[in-house]
Amino acid sequence: EEAPEVEETNVAMPAKVIAATPQIVAATADLQKVLLDMADWHTMFASWRQAAAFYKEVFQLQDLLPETEQLDLSQPALLLSPRVTLPKPPLLTDRLPQEIGFVRLSLDVQRSGRVRNMVTAETFPDDKMVFKVRKSTREAVFRPALAKGETIITPAHVFTYQYPFFPSRTARAAQEKA
Repeated sequence: EEAPEVEETNVAMPAKVIAATPQIVAATADLQKVLLDMADWHTMFASWRQAAAFYKEVFQLQDLLPETEQLDLSQPALLLSPRVTLPKPPLLTDRLPQEIGFVRLSLDVQRSGRVRNMVTAETFPDDKMVFKVRKSTREAVFRPALAKGETIITPAHVFTYQYPFFPSRTARAAQEKA
């Protein structure tokens, strides 16, 4: 006696095959983004331990997505930072065209997303913004990096804060003479 023929459905298919259908890939990617938003919210405003559980779910969804749809969670990402007051521009008659300055910091991002062991690595055009940027970054919250589904400490993470400024024509001339 022959066995009855069984109709195949998506339910019987392995996870990798299901993920290959465009609708399932899109739904999985959307779910992953929603869970990532929830994890980020918990990191910023609630419990980092609850956030870690959401991040773990996000990480597990990576396996169901094609490589082109996967998120890069290997490095910290800035989520929340207090506003930095920009430098006061010189008078219009003494003002050169706007430029971009920066303060580059090396810092450890903890599993909770908080910052420790901050060191100023480089500044441009000078160090006048260092205090303001360091103060803001000290209070900042980062999305922690993930490895194997767990939040990890990221030592010596390089963070660059960029800001617009107007150089002074007089100060620039004095610099060039020196």
